[in-house]
Amino acid sequence: MLNPLPDLRLIAALGLVGVLVGSFIATAVVRWGTGRPIVIGRSRCDDCARVLAPVELIPLISAIISRFRCRTCKAPIDALHWQIEATACLVGVFAGMATPGITAIAGAIFGWQLLALGALDARHFILPNLLTTALAITGLAASLSSAGIGPSDSIAGGLVGFLSLWLVKHGYRR
Repeated sequence: MLNPLPDLRLIAALGLVGVLVGSFIATAVVRWGTGRPIVIGRSRCDDCARVLAPVELIPLISAIISRFRCRTCKAPIDALHWQIEATACLVGVFAGMATPGITAIAGAIFGWQLLALGALDARHFILPNLLTTALAITGLAASLSSAGIGPSDSIAGGLVGFLSLWLVKHGYRR
């Protein structure tokens, strides 16, 4: 049996949502531990502190147009911003290409959560309990909604994942 054609609208929508989600993830990762609020507050140049105009906040496009530099002080924009935005876009596109409908959306959400955790871990060596708990809850919800595997397999997988990360954490501390 042939696979149905991919839903190009879903793929495009997940790519677009991905780049927007990626912009938020990048901001959260860059601001993590700086004392600057993650959700509220205006975006500013990290060097000259000038408040960025809305046109400078268009994910990926603004960075490309500005040649990855602040238009005022010409300081380089942290590459993590556009790298995470592009990666989140690809996560959405690949999820939409891999599977149809709600399963694609669930896959994209998982991918974005893992991207946030991976970026935080790579930059700050931290996996916040809030985000790992959200990942576990999302997995359990997906298994209950028939978008994924069954609840017992989901819980078992979550426990194995948690224990493996716990062992790495405590092994590293020793």
